[in-house]
Amino acid sequence: MRAAYYQQQGPARAVLRVGQLPTPKPGPGEVRVRIVASGVHVGDVNRRRGGHGSTMAYPRVIPHNDGAGTIDAVGPGVDPARLGERVWVMLAQSQHPFGTAAEYSVVPSAHAVALPDEVSWEQGAVVGSPGITGHRALLANGSVEGKTIVVAAPLGCATRTAVAVARRRGAGVVAAARHVSEADAALDAGADHVVVIGGEPSQPLAAERFDRIAGVGLAIYAGPDVDRIAEVDLASYAGPDVELLKAAGTLALYGRDVATGSLLGSPFPSKQIAVRIVSNDDLPERADAEADADAARDLTAALAAGDLRFPIAARYPLERIAEAHDAAQRTGVAGRVVVVVDDAAA
Repeated sequence: MRAAYYQQQGPARAVLRVGQLPTPKPGPGEVRVRIVASGVHVGDVNRRRGGHGSTMAYPRVIPHNDGAGTIDAVGPGVDPARLGERVWVMLAQSQHPFGTAAEYSVVPSAHAVALPDEVSWEQGAVVGSPGITGHRALLANGSVEGKTIVVAAPLGCATRTAVAVARRRGAGVVAAARHVSEADAALDAGADHVVVIGGEPSQPLAAERFDRIAGVGLAIYAGPDVDRIAEVDLASYAGPDVELLKAAGTLALYGRDVATGSLLGSPFPSKQIAVRIVSNDDLPERADAEADADAARDLTAALAAGDLRFPIAARYPLERIAEAHDAAQRTGVAGRVVVVVDDAAA
């Protein structure tokens, strides 16, 4: 099969190769997916370059956790009725050497999730990593039904997920935008309110659309007390987060850069705020299984209903995977980068 791979960590253009590798066969409980599109996530980039202290657990790695395609073979113990099923793939390269940047990828059957016909290959290929992260950040501390949730930096891919799932789970959603220019898009993504934590607004805010802004810094939020915040940058926003959260509220912190000093030197203890650090693929598979299944159901339903859509920032053929990795480091809130593996199917 045609596949991208690396045999040492380093810069994308120095270590990524595309060539022929043996086509894998599914083992017990596994399925093989003929990949149409593969999503590039910042976590894939970090593993390839050795970021955040990551090391290579295998002598050769086919990158990427996320992808979409069709099941073309099943292993022992998997229902043969799954053959031909459209699926989106999650956690393909998490604790495994073979990801989705190839014509075929073998994953546990539960990690190949039925993809509704109305959802595109590209959307299926990019939902996994940010979807699971956003889902866990939102729900790791239990139900959000009837609660008020703040989602920080609401235009990121993980936070788009948190907004969509929160609304579907019966929560009120406040988007904590980093700049007033993000407000319209945050409301379009499903937020009920927007507060802006950042610099002086560059234009007047319509009272019916936004909460009022008081000077520079914390936006004055006049809605219900906030029960939970999903935050990606605690080092910069610990103060505003504490102000927004009610006593005994919860802050879910995701991402790799955890500034413990922001916790120890903040009013978190005095307000009895609980802090939970979440990720999308760092727990042993056995501990993740129930959460992953819950996320798969919610994410698929949100995609099918149109409540969740990820912007696509760029598309590259498999042969240009090094460019795709470089682009994924630059895109930020512009969206996900997709590697198209099967042009005909895509």
